Order: sequence, then C-alpha cells, then structure tokens
Amino acid sequence: VGQILPGDTASVTLSPVTIANGTLYDLKFYTDKPNNMADAVPGDDTLSFHGLRTGLTGAFTIDPNIVASTTNWQTFNAFAADLSNYGLCGAMTVDVAPGTYNEQVEFMEITGASATNTITINGHGANLNYASTNSNERAVLTFNKASYITVDSLNIDASAGAYGHGIQNFGGAHHITIQNCTVDV
Repeated sequence: VGQILPGDTASVTLSPVTIANGTLYDLKFYTDKPNNMADAVPGDDTLSFHGLRTGLTGAFTIDPNIVASTTNWQTFNAFAADLSNYGLCGAMTVDVAPGTYNEQVEFMEITGASATNTITINGHGANLNYASTNSNERAVLTFNKASYITVDSLNIDASAGAYGHGIQNFGGAHHITIQNCTVDV
C-alpha cells in the first residue's frame, strides 16, 4: 500500500474466499510493522469478528434433546436470536420436536426476509407456554417488525399467567400466517 501517514486510511483488497453455508467463521485482521517501523501503540492494530456466517436458508430443527449446532436450536429464543443476527439468504423451514417449551419469544426484524425468502415453523403439535406476571410483557409469541413467517401446528398457551396474550403483532410486522394452531389465553 505504501506509506500511510497518521490519521490517514488505506483500502486493501483481499482475495475472494468461498463461504460455506452453515459454517461459523472467525476473522482477524491485524497490522505488522506499519510503515516498516515498530508500532508505538500496538493495542489498536487488530480487528476481529467472531461467529460470522451466511444468512440462514434450508432445513433446521428446534429440539432440546439434540446438541445445539448450525442446524439445530434447543430453544425458540436461540432460534429467534440467530434470525436477528444472521438474517436469511433463502427460504427456511424449521421443524419443532414434540414437547413443551416454556419461554416467551419475540421475533424482531429479519434481514433478507421476503416473499421468496420465507420462514416456515412446523410446530408438529408442540406446546409453547409462557405465564406472564408482567403487564408490559404479556405475549407468548411476539412479531416485532418481523415479516414473512408462517407458524403451523403449534399450541400457544398464555393461560397460566396473570396477564396473557397468545400472539402479539406490532412495529410494522407483516405477512405473518398462523395456521392450524391452538391459542389459549
């Protein structure tokens, strides 16, 4: 690149790298002897990114009996967090293992979600329960700016709490389909 004066910037082009779907990557960039001299402040020479991956696409599971991996989450909340962190790069289907999941879940805006890149959650009759005792946190399942999600055959139960909403949709959430589900409040 040549000599870089203090406060200046320089662009560096790296060789293309093929990124595999479903693989987590750690990237580390650092300088060594800037301008061919020892660095007086070496603590600011490294930039790291951990756990990078492509957007989600394909077939996945939520199953607490299988170890968590790039294709299986043990909880709905872990699934929702990865959707927020990684977004979509294609359609995805999530098959939920039978059982009871006691958690409050919020799906936030999902980068890459579209009429083509949809999310289908096949509940297979599993139970998603949350007993709210907080009047500001009432819903078992919340869609907050999320879009293009279908929830099929999931039993949603908010009846055990002092405040209960089965499903809450706000913040501009759209194209949310709830089908073949039971919602108890």
